[in-house]
Amino acid sequence: MNKEIFKEIGFTEGEVKVYFALLEHGKSKTGEISKYSGVHTSKVYLILDRLIEKGLVSYIVEANIKYFQPSDPELLIEYVNTKKRALIEQEEELKKIIPEIKEKQKFAKYKQSASVYEGFKGIKALFEEMLDSWKKGEEYLVFAPGDEFKSKKINDFFKKHHLNRVEKGVIVKVIALESQREFYKEEYKGIKNFEFKYSSLALPAGVNIVGNKVSMLLGDPFPTAYVIQSELMAKRFREFFHNVWNVAKK
Repeated sequence: MNKEIFKEIGFTEGEVKVYFALLEHGKSKTGEISKYSGVHTSKVYLILDRLIEKGLVSYIVEANIKYFQPSDPELLIEYVNTKKRALIEQEEELKKIIPEIKEKQKFAKYKQSASVYEGFKGIKALFEEMLDSWKKGEEYLVFAPGDEFKSKKINDFFKKHHLNRVEKGVIVKVIALESQREFYKEEYKGIKNFEFKYSSLALPAGVNIVGNKVSMLLGDPFPTAYVIQSELMAKRFREFFHNVWNVAKK
């Protein structure tokens, strides 16, 4: 007999074993059921309670001893029909609340938040979080930071961090000022997955766009990053970046 059907209609493995032990051996005490089914006595009590609740097992008491026995197997059909009616009711209830769920989903999609990361440790934590969320081939857009970020400590960190980005296949595009050309050409010479372009336009310094996050880095009076999580804001900054990128020079 294919017993898998019982699991498909909601029986646990233990319930299947106990139920079939009763079908095959008839009226039995809990110790006997445990022996026949291979289910520990401590679990047999709980399983019998569930089968009684399903209407598939009953019991009688003889000489103060409780004996369990299977109900008419035809009640299995009633059990399935009861589940079917419950599913239909649940379906109707879900239909009523689907519009509300969609509204919540829509709100979550456009959810916006802002946070601040202070100090070098804070900026390091931010970039590590970004690294965890990046997907292979994802674009990382950067308006180069101001001159305050020329410090060896910070650039050594960015280079080390970039090696991890390379492993993830993240592509970095940077727009820097013409006045920064020599610095970046020398400092980032030979580093893979970096594309630099230069512009004489007045640009927002230290802005990074990844996914739905826009982070703005300041070096004075001490390293600070302001992060905005907003799909709309990221979209606008991304469009602005590409517009500048298209006219910037290599």
